[in-house]
Amino acid sequence: MSGGSEPLSQGLTGPFNALGWVGMAIKTIYISLPGGFSGYVERTVQGGRCQDASEVVREVLRRMEAAELADELRQLEGAFASGHNRSEPEEDIQVSAWPCR
Repeated sequence: MSGGSEPLSQGLTGPFNALGWVGMAIKTIYISLPGGFSGYVERTVQGGRCQDASEVVREVLRRMEAAELADELRQLEGAFASGHNRSEPEEDIQVSAWPCR
């Protein structure tokens, strides 16, 4: 991956991905990477961890998205826990139980 930008495919192969990328269309894009990142991509491919630069980028994007989803889940769980532990005044419970009143 030397000399500027290389095409990177954004599609995924395989029948199913846990994050829901089944049947995603492949789109070719061009990106520029600083030397440190392009060197990392080259070492990752040469070391056999990924087949090509596209696979390296796809794996990084999957991990970023999984981390974001995990963070959102932690925030939702925290919001639920704080709301779940909150006591409601009895009149609020009665009003919500009988909306026709």
